Amino acid sequence: MIWLAIGLFSRFSMSALGLQFAPPGSAALDTVGVIFMLVPAAVLSSCLPSQAPSLEAVRARNVLVPQLLWSAWILLVSCSAPLFALSVLHPSVDSRSFYATWLLVVGAVLALALVLSTVMASLTAFFVLAVFTTPNVISWQHNLVYNVGISGTSALVGAALAVTALLLHGVKNSSIGLSSTG
Repeated sequence: MIWLAIGLFSRFSMSALGLQFAPPGSAALDTVGVIFMLVPAAVLSSCLPSQAPSLEAVRARNVLVPQLLWSAWILLVSCSAPLFALSVLHPSVDSRSFYATWLLVVGAVLALALVLSTVMASLTAFFVLAVFTTPNVISWQHNLVYNVGISGTSALVGAALAVTALLLHGVKNSSIGLSSTG
């Protein structure tokens, strides 16, 4: 449901900060929609920690494989969930840039969740997005969030962040369970 809202927010031309950053259609998604991408990213991030660490601590089998499979499942959900919004996106929004922006947002939140709580990771990602949104802070040619001309680079950076973060989460969660077995 949140993805339908995100797609509908692509129809607004003002940013969440009230600043006009770029003409409608020149950005992957207007800032209001990008900010709302933090909601599903936070939900996915909150699913990463083990839900039963005490059970895993006494588990006879290695925890690494199930943790990596869980991380792979979260990666699959991360990659497929934004497809629900494509049908309601404003026609001027480039769907590849929209997807690249999602990969950047979810990759950043998942990577930050390695060292911060889900709430702090989401807040930090919000501030990073605010920096990209504020005019003249990041030059246009380097703006991974809004410059549709470099959406391929944005997607690559976001995918690398997400995959690396999920692998590290799987290893981190499995080592926590292994270290407590003594």
